[in-house]
Amino acid sequence: MQRQYTPPEPTNWVQWSFNSISRIMAVIGAIVLGIMMLLTTSDVVGRYFFNHPIGGTYELIGLLLVCAATWGLAYCQIHRRHIRISVLFDRFSPRIQAGLDGLAYIIGLGAFFLVCWQSLVLTKDYILLGDMGTTEELGIPFFPFMLTLAIGVGMLCLILVMDLLQSLRQAKQGILVSISVIMGLCLAYWLLSHAIVLDRAAIGFIGIVALMILLFLGVHIGFALILIGFVGFALVGGLDPALANIALVSFDKINSFHFAVIPLFLLMSSFVSESGIAREAYEMVRTWIGHVKGGLAMATVGACGLFAACSGSSLAGAVTMGKVAYPEMKRSNYGPSLASGCIAAGGTLGILIPPSIGFIIVGILTELSIGRLFMAGIIPGILEIVFYFVTIYILCRINPELGPTAPRTTVRQKIGSIKLTWPVVLLFFLIVGGIYRGVFTPTEAGGIGAFGALAIGLLRGRLSRSGFNESLIEASKMAALIIILMVGAFMFNAFLAITRIPFVASESIVGLGLSKHMVLFIILLFYVILGMFFDIYAILILTIPIIFPTIEALGFDPIWYGVIMVRVVEIGLITPPFGINLFGLLGTVDVPASTLYRGVIPFFIADILHVILLIAVPSLCTFIPSMMI
Repeated sequence: MQRQYTPPEPTNWVQWSFNSISRIMAVIGAIVLGIMMLLTTSDVVGRYFFNHPIGGTYELIGLLLVCAATWGLAYCQIHRRHIRISVLFDRFSPRIQAGLDGLAYIIGLGAFFLVCWQSLVLTKDYILLGDMGTTEELGIPFFPFMLTLAIGVGMLCLILVMDLLQSLRQAKQGILVSISVIMGLCLAYWLLSHAIVLDRAAIGFIGIVALMILLFLGVHIGFALILIGFVGFALVGGLDPALANIALVSFDKINSFHFAVIPLFLLMSSFVSESGIAREAYEMVRTWIGHVKGGLAMATVGACGLFAACSGSSLAGAVTMGKVAYPEMKRSNYGPSLASGCIAAGGTLGILIPPSIGFIIVGILTELSIGRLFMAGIIPGILEIVFYFVTIYILCRINPELGPTAPRTTVRQKIGSIKLTWPVVLLFFLIVGGIYRGVFTPTEAGGIGAFGALAIGLLRGRLSRSGFNESLIEASKMAALIIILMVGAFMFNAFLAITRIPFVASESIVGLGLSKHMVLFIILLFYVILGMFFDIYAILILTIPIIFPTIEALGFDPIWYGVIMVRVVEIGLITPPFGINLFGLLGTVDVPASTLYRGVIPFFIADILHVILLIAVPSLCTFIPSMMI
């Protein structure tokens, strides 16, 4: 689970130098991200209004993404922005944790040293290829950008070395844990490669088990995916193909116009957050419905929906609205359980209402249309808001003290409040309408959205120079975080593919003779349980390669299933007692954990009913995508 972390002050000039260089590289990556936004927007405007697109935009965006994503890696590590599973990790003593941190850094160092080394090898190869090592349309040489990848990853390796030395100084018995795990992995590799003959499927299952062990020991998910994917591929396909694959996958997947959808929508989310739009959305909805019983709770859910339409993040929505809405409900004598419960539940809208990073990951990993997934989330997102409104209404009818009425506002105040959010609503409909009508791709929509959010913030005076700079850097760091996960996922998927694990698992499940809806029920229950412990990005990346072939074999609509899967994972994130969103919210609102758990249960029941409706009526998810051009 990702947590906020403030890096300590450097203790020597070497650390200070590396940190400074990492910061400069992150700033350069952020500037390149801004250039990507402008280039994408200019291409759309030129094509749509002047019938004169910018030639080679897709190639340029992909190449620029290599710098924007990888040059923030080291700064991302300094700020500990990588995702890890901390369910067991947090229970260990500080020294054991330091030792396990050392294990994570060793694994990360090994994985990214391989990426850096092979990137330099490919840089040399591209130079030797001459004209053959260039892009198709513009003829831009690949080698400078492959070298850019090597520099970004190399800087990450240097930071990992410093972090490793620091963790080893803090650990004593923790070092023994790290050494034991590493020796165990080395022994397992030797046995599998020399002493024991196993078929591909067996090696695949062993790789999955090894991955789970590393993850529960707190190894960063991206690090573990890359290393296990490489080692597993080497065991099955040979060392040389594995070495070639690790650099090719890293460069080919990052150097992609379609991958650029991630940082561009993250940039849009950063601009929206810095512009104070969440508070304005809450004020607008409160003005309209705050006078009814439970109106402030309904306003919170509605504002979460508006914020979700611009941020695409579940935890960000919950934490942001916790800071904005909870103090207001507390002043209005709302029951703490309802006040906290509606914020936790409302935050889950962030991953369902487009644009959604969850849908982007699903689309990339399954090769489904991201635009269709976005459209498929609209009706379910609106229905989720309706279900929450009905839940709040019923709770306040049963116990009116939970949600007292607020003062009624005038018609003039209602109309005047619309000016607070109409630019954002207009931006949302521009993005959704553009994708729906085929005016631009999801990646182009990300560029348009980021530029629009920037323009709104500047024109309204809500985005300062420092806010603009921090938005760029934050988006660059988050892009580095997610792209590490995605590259790791593709490396691990390549390993699974040559072991045929997804197909073996699919055939085994289908061969059980259970009805397809019973299999679906088991899978969805599994996702709810995973959501209680794992970050949503980790769940999607780890499970889609194995489970999605089964869903296709059972004959379910893949777009519909993408919505159901994302929706069910979000239920897990607010399921007591371990839901990750609940822990994030407990650090924001002043309520006991038991009160928050009690408050979220009615919304959990509403979520279950919502999912049942979506399963019973699949067209609620597929109707809008079926109408797309």
